[in-house]
Amino acid sequence: MTYALLAGAFAAIASALAGGPLVALVRERKIGKAISTDGPESHLSKEGTPTFPRNLAVVFGRWDEFAQFMWDAPSGSQVARSTKFKRLFGTDHGVVPDRIYG
Repeated sequence: MTYALLAGAFAAIASALAGGPLVALVRERKIGKAISTDGPESHLSKEGTPTFPRNLAVVFGRWDEFAQFMWDAPSGSQVARSTKFKRLFGTDHGVVPDRIYG
């Protein structure tokens, strides 16, 4: 248990120290992904920003005790229809499993 806590603390500190300079380096070298013009207009504002592959997997259960806190959903079974979750995936409709967004 102590080892896991120390490893986690080290990873958090290393990320905090290296994150800012890494983003600055990526911006300086203009490393990024071109935004497709056939998507939503909101994506066009991201043009020129450093982006990494954004793969996101969200796992939640029917009786998820954190659903209200994280997603403003009364229960885990309603997370896919919550406003925060839809905003994360850039949609106005409920998020559909196995569909690619963005």
